[in-house]
Amino acid sequence: MPHAALGGNMSTLLLLTGGTIDAEPYEHLDQPDATVITSYIPQLLEDNGLCNQVEIHYWKERKDSKLFLEDEIREIATYIMSSKYNQVVVTHGTDRMAEHSRIVRQELLANKSKAHLKTVIFTGAMIPLSHGKESDGESNLQHAIEMAATQAPGVYVAMHGQLFDALTVTKNFDQKKFIQN
Repeated sequence: MPHAALGGNMSTLLLLTGGTIDAEPYEHLDQPDATVITSYIPQLLEDNGLCNQVEIHYWKERKDSKLFLEDEIREIATYIMSSKYNQVVVTHGTDRMAEHSRIVRQELLANKSKAHLKTVIFTGAMIPLSHGKESDGESNLQHAIEMAATQAPGVYVAMHGQLFDALTVTKNFDQKKFIQN
């Protein structure tokens, strides 16, 4: 798994799996294309003085969340469980974020020896970071990093300045936002 350490005193693993947050600019915002060529996240972290809080790991294939198979999400969960980090932020596509966060939660709970130690926060964006100030990715990522350091162990989704429990969060596709059921 390639990774890039961005400073000392790492306390949070930042696992980049793809999705809109890190996608190339969309020609039309209503027609997303979650192609990831170069990550915008390392520069964002540097610009905001967050480099010393995270260690970035790039998932082996960064892609749209709709393209992940359930076995791949279980593999991500295994990777999280085997990591030395107790605080983990996962950037992920929003279309399947709620579903995939529940799978990771289920896998963590099945591994009782590590489940009580890990705080996992999924986050992403409705508009790519590559769109600059239009993007919600920067605020979502900053919020997720803060929440990883302060929340009790469990699996959560951090979007729109809110923190949702993975067990009951859903995405409202019409309103383009996450809600707690």
